[in-house]
Amino acid sequence: MVFIPLHHGSSLHYTLLLIDNINKCFYHMNSSLPTPYKEKDNYHFKNAKAVVKHIKEFIKRIHYTTVFTLSQDLDQNEYREDYAIDYAPEDSQGRKKSNIVKMTDDEKVTRRWIIDNNIHNKPYKLTEHRKCPQQNVSSSDCGPFVLHYIEAMCAGLDPNQEGGNQMRKKMLEEFAKLN
Repeated sequence: MVFIPLHHGSSLHYTLLLIDNINKCFYHMNSSLPTPYKEKDNYHFKNAKAVVKHIKEFIKRIHYTTVFTLSQDLDQNEYREDYAIDYAPEDSQGRKKSNIVKMTDDEKVTRRWIIDNNIHNKPYKLTEHRKCPQQNVSSSDCGPFVLHYIEAMCAGLDPNQEGGNQMRKKMLEEFAKLN
């Protein structure tokens, strides 16, 4: 699992995007779901969709590095393992320019995992996790709820309402131990 906390700028709210590689899906966890729930009115879910779109584009670019043709004077396999295509923003004519840049060690590991697991061919779907614990409407506990979601899932548990409500207290107790 990969956990990506999302900050939704203008609403000053945090949610969690979870990439579940076992079930091949993305889950969006929001402690402040709109009621009644309507996906088309859910600003935070729309933001999560935009992030997922960028992740899928990144995976496509990784796959592309396995198929593009390099100049004849380069060792094809070695070069593919060390370099990536970096797409610059579109120019004024709407064209994208690309550069070949050296990858970091972390990027190489990520690239290798994506290729070895054939991730580009797996249709990961984004789902709003509508059963996640909800914060009190008048509270600003979205951060502690996101931490509760992560902590529970790392422990192999489903996040629950009580755990979400107790996370702020638990965080304060943990900070007190640091003294």
